[in-house]
Amino acid sequence: MLQRLERDFKKQRRRWVRVLSFGMALWLSVANHLCVAPSTAIEPSEGLQIERLQPELFREVRSLQQEGRYRRAAFRLGEALGLSRESLRAIVTDRQLDLLEDLETVPVTTECLLWLQQFGEILIELGAVRAAEKVLQTGLTLSEQFDNRAQVAHLLVSLGNAHRAIARRYRGYGRSTESANKTAANFYRQALQISTSETVRRRARLNLLSLATEIDGDVRSLQRSLSQSLIAQPPSRDSITELLNFAHSLTCLKLASEDNSRSFNYVSPLVRHCRPPSATTDSVSSIDIAGFLSHAIEDSRTLNDRWGEAYALGQLGELYEIAGRFDDAERLTRDALAISDAIDAPAITYRWQWQLGRLSYQRGDRTAALNAYRGAIETLQALRRDIAALNPDLQYDFRDEVEPVYREWVGLLLADPSPTPEALTQARDAIEALQLAELDNFFGDACIEVAERQLQDLDPNANAIYTIVLPDGLHLILSVPDRPLRHYRSPLPTPDLETFAHIVH
Repeated sequence: MLQRLERDFKKQRRRWVRVLSFGMALWLSVANHLCVAPSTAIEPSEGLQIERLQPELFREVRSLQQEGRYRRAAFRLGEALGLSRESLRAIVTDRQLDLLEDLETVPVTTECLLWLQQFGEILIELGAVRAAEKVLQTGLTLSEQFDNRAQVAHLLVSLGNAHRAIARRYRGYGRSTESANKTAANFYRQALQISTSETVRRRARLNLLSLATEIDGDVRSLQRSLSQSLIAQPPSRDSITELLNFAHSLTCLKLASEDNSRSFNYVSPLVRHCRPPSATTDSVSSIDIAGFLSHAIEDSRTLNDRWGEAYALGQLGELYEIAGRFDDAERLTRDALAISDAIDAPAITYRWQWQLGRLSYQRGDRTAALNAYRGAIETLQALRRDIAALNPDLQYDFRDEVEPVYREWVGLLLADPSPTPEALTQARDAIEALQLAELDNFFGDACIEVAERQLQDLDPNANAIYTIVLPDGLHLILSVPDRPLRHYRSPLPTPDLETFAHIVH
């Protein structure tokens, strides 16, 4: 009993220390902290604008996200919310969730609640889904306690996003996603019911539409209402993102409703991602989808939003790639790549390098394909710390978004009957990089601090066998000390290859 009272006393004392520290921060460091301004106490308003509250921090975090530096963005927000860097190192890898209890004592201000939501969203992007759910649930509890319906609606949408991420993780483990997706849909529907903000309602509808290939439901009304509201809204960065998401969902629904029996090799990730829908939808034409993407391009240019322009151009190129219009697709992809290179946005640069490689392969230009894939692999390697977070808005997962780049690159390198020593070395390095990326993805970025060493550095007499299954069979690369790498190919029966394709894709 005495021990428990002592623990409770220490815990309460820590809370009082934080309260006193908060009071001192008001006088000493207002400019350096987010949650220290009592003048912005909670007011039930539907017009919450995160940019107006802390414009400098908002721009910094937004820029970090667009550059693919999600860990840095998470640390910036977490520190603004009062978490230490040591705690954040564990939190962003989905460990020691008890460290998040400190967030229960943050001042209940508009800024704090908005940044709790943003922090949760970034944790989703990093794959720390358990931590994200806890952060968002904390924000929801605080918002409900003060009857802030506007922020409750925002957080319900974010909690839905967290359960979408959980469903994607389940799918990667081969587990059923039905329960997690239904929970996500329920959160979105709750947001629709309580919110009077058209922005929140539109986001909830967009997310429900993107779920259409996973759960049952009639999405015709969603399609029609979104078509009208998205075009009617004035240009903004959020409106551009919403147009891109809507075009993505429509493309996915169109693909899933058509004959999608084509090969999974050297094709758009959308072909892998979209499953046959159980929902009832209106027919969708490529012309309509291209119209929404063109609208996003125009809005991006109006706002001088180079990131949005690059993404919209690349996504339109992907639509043309799916339609078989390879010349138009390549032109748009090169335009997108030029912009993403210029603004140093590696999280999307690798996508357009990969897309350019696929298009070159389709045209039969193997040299150009190899160069484009090499660039994509190098960009992914530079992004290793955030590899689990690539393209979260469009609901891709690791198997659709990253793994095929490595496999297709290795397939190109080993396509010759007798690959060159340089090609074998590159293929071996790519297989090792893929295995490390798979570990990063599985452990939620927990392996980022692993020291990378060559096998020969550990044991100069060690032999190594590198294996990878490709569409034309099982490939082995044998590494023996002081000898050139050797390559073996063993064809697999078609049923075995189909089984493997089903497991992977």
